[in-house]
Amino acid sequence: MASCAANVRTDQRPTWLDLAHKKLDQAVLDAYAWPHDLTDDQILERILALNLERAASSREESRA
Repeated sequence: MASCAANVRTDQRPTWLDLAHKKLDQAVLDAYAWPHDLTDDQILERILALNLERAASSREESRA
């Protein structure tokens, strides 16, 4: 008798999870007012720039 687990494909996300990720991605892009056609590399560049900006701001505040 074959196990049910043997019939489950592990190379795909369930559709509901894929849709949830897409909705979350769109919400994050909207929250930052970023265009929806950014590549992953462009998103990472923007996140790094924000992180560096906030770190510099935090350092300045701690000196004051």
